[in-house]
Amino acid sequence: MSEHPSDPAAPPPGGPPPGEDPAPPPPATPPVPAPREGTASPAPSRPALAASPGWVPAAVVAGAVLFVEGLIVGRIQPGEGEGSARIVGDLARVSMALGALTLLGGWFAFLLSRSGIAEAISGLLLSVVGAGAYLVSWMVLLKALAGRSADLFTKETLGFEGLALEGRGAALLAIGVLAAGLLLTAFAVHRVARAAWPHFRSGVALNVLAMLHLVVVLLGAVSWVNLRYVPAKLGTGIDLTETGQFSLSDRTQAVLDRVEGELLVFLVDYGAAQREQSSLTGRVRDLLRGYQAACPRMKYRQLDALRGGDELRSVFMEEGLGDALAQITGEEDCVVLAYRPAGEKLVARTKLVPVNQEMTETTSLGAARFRGEGILTNAVNEVVFVQRRVLFLEGHGERSISARSMPAQSLAVFGDALRADNFSVEPLNLARAGEVPKDADLLVIAAPASALPPAEVEAIRSWLQSGGSLLLLLDPRAGVEEAPTGLEDLLGSYGLVARRDAVVVSYESDRGRFATTIQRTMQIVATADEYGRHPTMEALRVRGLVTAFSAACPVLRRDPLPEGVTVEELVFAPREVEGRKPFGAVIRTGRGRDLAPEPGDIVDVRLPVVSTAERKVGATERGGGRIVVVGDTDFAVDLRLETSSPAAVPANRTLLLNLVSWAVRRDVIAIDPKTVETEVVQLRTIDRELAFWVAVVALPVLALGVAVGVWWNRRR
Repeated sequence: MSEHPSDPAAPPPGGPPPGEDPAPPPPATPPVPAPREGTASPAPSRPALAASPGWVPAAVVAGAVLFVEGLIVGRIQPGEGEGSARIVGDLARVSMALGALTLLGGWFAFLLSRSGIAEAISGLLLSVVGAGAYLVSWMVLLKALAGRSADLFTKETLGFEGLALEGRGAALLAIGVLAAGLLLTAFAVHRVARAAWPHFRSGVALNVLAMLHLVVVLLGAVSWVNLRYVPAKLGTGIDLTETGQFSLSDRTQAVLDRVEGELLVFLVDYGAAQREQSSLTGRVRDLLRGYQAACPRMKYRQLDALRGGDELRSVFMEEGLGDALAQITGEEDCVVLAYRPAGEKLVARTKLVPVNQEMTETTSLGAARFRGEGILTNAVNEVVFVQRRVLFLEGHGERSISARSMPAQSLAVFGDALRADNFSVEPLNLARAGEVPKDADLLVIAAPASALPPAEVEAIRSWLQSGGSLLLLLDPRAGVEEAPTGLEDLLGSYGLVARRDAVVVSYESDRGRFATTIQRTMQIVATADEYGRHPTMEALRVRGLVTAFSAACPVLRRDPLPEGVTVEELVFAPREVEGRKPFGAVIRTGRGRDLAPEPGDIVDVRLPVVSTAERKVGATERGGGRIVVVGDTDFAVDLRLETSSPAAVPANRTLLLNLVSWAVRRDVIAIDPKTVETEVVQLRTIDRELAFWVAVVALPVLALGVAVGVWWNRRR
């Protein structure tokens, strides 16, 4: 019987005998790509390991976590009672060493699975060299961009006596080191890629790395140009800080809007760029850039006095600032301001403002306050506008501006604040002078103990009618009929009545554990609800500032008002507390009071403690004068205005300077120092230990556990 070839029972020719399993097909050999024309095909070496171990990803992840954790721990600055700095440093070094070894071990195992032992060792060494060269290249680049190339070759950086290179020599050597580092990095990437992936074109990896770095360089160049040549106006974004750290105040904007000529501003940098850039100089620089953006007639330039001394001299001489150049000491950074009136070629006034710790202050609670905007705005105000003259009357027992040893009585801080705000401050004795100088802008009378003679009152009245201004600070006093100030008729002619025979009594609530008690007090704490609608109060109302007065007398409006007079109440006593309204307690001679309302007291009316009056008619363009009356002198004493005093009320200073600015018709307001808000968290010992174990131990162990879990899952 013949067998048909297609019969399934018939074995194929040369096949296995019947009843035996057919032999499996031979394994497929992966095609070897043909070498490119003109190149020799590299002879692939046999891998030392048959396959990449499953623990390699876990080692890489764990090594990276440990290394980064060591970097973070190394930044910790332990204080007393929180552990030893040496222990923390050792822990950081151990963590970084373990992380680096683990990472290198995983990478070496991967290389062994891709190449022979010799190639793997070579690839590992090249990887270390390439990573080091890459880090060195970035360090050199960043140092060079910051203008600190000379710092790269010092003993502290190199570990031995460095190269004494500065200027062009240091820059050229930095360029050479940067080029060598980049070439070494590219060579290492190329060789390691060929060892790990023999059939992979290493040029692709270099191209990808080059493109990534090109994008970073372009973004950095755009940011540098934007920072260097595009002025960033403060206030154009959203300022979420409570104190408005990144916004120009209304007062600064008002001053800059009134600049009609050319304002020249130079920030002279004496070494801040060579050392670590101080935050103070940087903040002044940003502030001046905001000024430049807000004032189109301002010319701003930053000059490096150390590296460009010749440029500094030539710029100053070109602008006609030779006198200002002679004032620069070279010991600290400074700001030089100059003003050239419109249509003139010569500079009219100059001023030098040093950039030092005077621009900062610390409150009694430890908060840092930046005073730079107030100082620089006042400097601009001084060089652009004419200085105003303020006179303090003396000879009648008034409060002094020089008795600094008695902070509860002295007005010395008030005088200093006026000088800092571009006012000249002088005393005036009318008994000797006979009249108020015609060039005076403001006369301050602070709590006279005796009445002014009629001749002096008439001299003040005549000066007010010619456009002068008066600031009167009064206190409650018993028996004012027997001891008047002599100014009662003058105030009445301006529609004001100061009731010195009464003291404003308000209420305050004390919320206890079981009940709320209401107490009477002569202390007045005024908030935005107690402020009148007046330009001097706008900034205080908007920012929610609180002013404080003690034992104040009410300053009431006369009814009817004299013709041509306008009266404004600025600060009132609180409306009511738990249904109880403040009242004016009349001071009775010879007996005390329990501060309860009595017949004859001032009740059922709002009680202003600060009022202003202005006469619209007069012989001059300024009108018939302005008067500001404050029913409390203590609100302006040194204890209330000195920032280091525990009884200080910062808003009192703002209100006082605002009143002066309005009185002299200078429509700008004072600037409060801006506080850098900080939150201090007090942790218990157990909380600190818990934070340490979670951050330093738990998180790395968790990451390591996840990596091991991934490896074990893949192993199965």
